[in-house]
Amino acid sequence: MSRLIHIIYSSAAKAPFSYEDHLTLLGTSRTKNSSLNISGMLLHIEGSFLQVIEGREEDIDELFNKIADDPRHGNIVTIVRESIAQRAFSDWSMGFADVKLDELEQNTGWNDFLTNPDALHTLVPGRAQKLLKAFIDGRWRSKTPRTKPAAPLTTDAHPAKIDTDDMAVAFQPIISFAQNAVVSYEALTWDNRMQREMTVADKGAEALGQIEEVARKHAMLMSAKPGMNFGININVRPVSPEDAVSKMQSIIDEAKAQNLANRSITLELNQDYLSGDLDSIIKIVQDCKENGLKICLDDFGAGRSDLNRLEMSQPNSIALNPQLVRDVDTNGTKQAIIRGLVQTSDDLGIDIIAKHVENERELDWLVAEGIDLFQGGLFGTPKIDEFPQDVRLPAK
Repeated sequence: MSRLIHIIYSSAAKAPFSYEDHLTLLGTSRTKNSSLNISGMLLHIEGSFLQVIEGREEDIDELFNKIADDPRHGNIVTIVRESIAQRAFSDWSMGFADVKLDELEQNTGWNDFLTNPDALHTLVPGRAQKLLKAFIDGRWRSKTPRTKPAAPLTTDAHPAKIDTDDMAVAFQPIISFAQNAVVSYEALTWDNRMQREMTVADKGAEALGQIEEVARKHAMLMSAKPGMNFGININVRPVSPEDAVSKMQSIIDEAKAQNLANRSITLELNQDYLSGDLDSIIKIVQDCKENGLKICLDDFGAGRSDLNRLEMSQPNSIALNPQLVRDVDTNGTKQAIIRGLVQTSDDLGIDIIAKHVENERELDWLVAEGIDLFQGGLFGTPKIDEFPQDVRLPAK
C-alpha cells in the first residue's frame, strides 16, 4: 500500500504574476491534481510562494520534481517532507493578496486567507496548518512573532488505577501559556518506593524496558476510554537503535489495536538513538506519523543532540534538556542557544516544550522568547494513576 505524504516548500517568483497568470496556474493545477487525487494549498504573497501538496508518495515526489523544474520560480526550499495520517485539505486552493472578493466567489478554488485568516482554524491541526499561518504572518518571507498554538484539550477523566507493588504510571501536566490550560499529560514510569520516575540505574536496562512496556500499554488504555480527548506523551527509552525500532513498532500496533488513530499521542524519543541503523529508524518514524502518532525529540540539547537530527526525524516537537532551562533567566549562553532553537523550530513548524520549569523567573524569560508549552514543578507534580486536575496555571 502506498504511503500518504505531504511536501511543504517555499519559493520565489522570478517575474511578477498577473491575475491571469494565477487563474491559469489554478486551472492547470486543479486538472492535473484531481486526476492523481493530489490535494493541497498554494499561497502567493508579494512574489513569495508557500505550497502544500499531499497524496500518494510516488505521485507527490513526481509532482514535486516537476515543480522544482518550473522556470517561473526559484529559491525553492523544501521545508518538510513526511508521512501523514490524514490530509489537511479536501480540495486545491490558492490565496494571494490582490484578489477581490467578488472574483473569489466566481472561482471555487480560491480562498482568501489574507482577509480571513481565521479560515485556517478549520484545517486539520498539524504542521501544514502551522506553516500556512506562519507564512501569512510573514515567516519564510520575513521575521514575525510566533503564532498561537491550537485550542487546548481538556478533560475531567477519572481512569482506573494500575495494580502493582513497586511501580505505577504517574501523569504530569503539560500546559499552554497562551491558552492558560492543560494540553497534554506525560506518562511517567513511577517508582512507588522512591516516589520518582524510574531510571536504568534503579532496575537495569532490560528490566526497565519490560516495566515501561506495561506502563505504556496502561497509559494508552487509559487514554482510549470514552471522553479522553486530551494528549498523552509516552516515553520511549530504548537500549539501542534496534530496540528503538522494536518499541516504536509495538506502540504502533497497540495504537491500532486500541483504535487510537485519532488520539493525540506523542512518543518522546531520546535523540541519541537516532544513529546506528538510520534507515530503519527513519522508516519507523515515518510509520508512526502515518498512523497518527507524533514524535518529540526528548532531552534536546544533551548527549549527541545536534540539528541534523531535526532534519532526519522531522519531529512535531522538541523537549529542552533541563540543564538548558535551569537558571536561563540569568545565563546568557543558554539564552543565546534557546533563541536559536526558537527561530529554527518556528521555521520548521516544530513546537518546543520547556520541561522542569521550577520558578516564575525561568517561565517569564521563556514566554518572552516565544515558548508556549511547559512542564515542571511550577505547574504541578506527577500523580499516580490519575490525570491531575489541581494544576497551577500561571497568571498572565
